[in-house]
Amino acid sequence: MDGHGKNSKKYTFKKNEAGRYTCKIVWREHRDYLLSLADFRLYQKEKAPDPEFTDSEWNFMREWKLLGADRFLAYVNSHIKLFNESKDKVRAIAIEKWKALLPKMGCPISPEPGQDTDEDSEFIEEWIKLDGVQFEKFVIENEGRFRQCDAAILEKAINKWDRIIFSKTAEPWPLILETID
Repeated sequence: MDGHGKNSKKYTFKKNEAGRYTCKIVWREHRDYLLSLADFRLYQKEKAPDPEFTDSEWNFMREWKLLGADRFLAYVNSHIKLFNESKDKVRAIAIEKWKALLPKMGCPISPEPGQDTDEDSEFIEEWIKLDGVQFEKFVIENEGRFRQCDAAILEKAINKWDRIIFSKTAEPWPLILETID
């Protein structure tokens, strides 16, 4: 059986002891699709094992699993909501990769499901894709919001500043942050 599309899979059918052609289907999405076909019948009625990851989770992980540090950083920043809404195993793999590639930077991916609030996401989306000039202006104009935001978000903003502004102009982060000792 040969499906078409990005989730296609070839199955090898073999004749069993009863003379019927059968194959083992391990992916639930494929099993459900095949069951929806008029000419497909279920030979064994045992439940297929729950897959570790769904096809969409595999596809999502394939997009970032082999990226290097800079591209992974950019990918996480632009897809942070997807990461934080992913199930525990996907987030754990992403966090492990982050720690291996970017050990000096705080990981923005939450270890707990759904920790990133909509307000945080909206605030990050306002500035994450801005270029250097726009980002510098945004930081100055939104000083109060940056002072009140979560430490991980502030760290992300400072890291962006260091990458796109400080590295070119040697202009330090403009907000003086108060530390509590």
